[in-house]
This record gives sequence, C-alpha cells and structure tokens, in this order.
Amino acid sequence: MKSYDTLSEAINALQNRGYTYDFN
Repeated sequence: MKSYDTLSEAINALQNRGYTYDFN
C-alpha cells in the first residue's frame, strides 16, 4: 500500500479513485 506524506494527500488520492473516507 502506498504511503502518503500527509493525510490530505491520502484523502485526495482516495477521492480521485472514487472512494469515500469515513472516520467514524
């Protein structure tokens, strides 16, 4: 799994791939 420098980058990458993030 790719690692990211920041949480925002990880979220942006996931959103760009069509995923949504749920922090609950």
